[in-house]
Amino acid sequence: MLDSRDLRNPRLLQEQYAHATPWPHLVVDDVVPRALTAEVTAEVGGLPRDALVQRRSRRQVKLASATPRDLGPRTRLLLDALAAPALTELVEAVTAIAGLQADPAFCRAGVFVTPPGGWQRVHEDFPVHPHTGLWNRVIVLLYCSDWVPGWGGELELWPADMSSGPRRIEPRPGRLVVFEPTSAHPHGIEALTPAANARVVLASRLYAREAPLDRPSPPLLRWTHRPGEHRRDVWPTASEAARELRARVHRSLDPRARNGARDSDY
Repeated sequence: MLDSRDLRNPRLLQEQYAHATPWPHLVVDDVVPRALTAEVTAEVGGLPRDALVQRRSRRQVKLASATPRDLGPRTRLLLDALAAPALTELVEAVTAIAGLQADPAFCRAGVFVTPPGGWQRVHEDFPVHPHTGLWNRVIVLLYCSDWVPGWGGELELWPADMSSGPRRIEPRPGRLVVFEPTSAHPHGIEALTPAANARVVLASRLYAREAPLDRPSPPLLRWTHRPGEHRRDVWPTASEAARELRARVHRSLDPRARNGARDSDY
């Protein structure tokens, strides 16, 4: 399902990953036909409203799939390919992280949609799976929607100290991106223009029992501000903080989520 000449050369991918700046990551183009990404984009565009969870706050404006069961057949097919053993083994070889495991439930993964005008501030991802307690080690992204220069929506990879500008990765359809979303690898999404198409990306997370070398930040400190933004812009409002506190209490009382009760969207 996922195929390109570059994906058949693990040694080349290892070199690209290791030497990428500002920190290791991988970008591979044309891993699926344009016709298939167009079908996925159309399926996502036709989803009922309750199939996508809105995340709208001072830190992000985007939507995410609630469960893979709600998604269309072509979307599920591509998500399964992102979580397949063949790709997991390739990512292990490229990143040198042993024991990676895909999550068939696509917790906090699946489909991400950034609507016109949407964006995401610079952040690090959550450290552990909220149910299994495994460490969140790698994210695999596959861009699906059409994109033209000037629309915005680029993935921003910032140096850990935010001392220089980011590498901007254009969300071109059929482009695969792989990186470790740790505290040393801050990343965000540049704002889409109001005239842009919605930005549709499929995401799979790979987990491992071994923790990353970079110590995770406390929940409220996983977001940072870009140069020119104010520090207060990344702090939640009172209503957002109250909503997060209620969610944390719920997780602490849910036996299935007890391993991840210290985790947070913030």
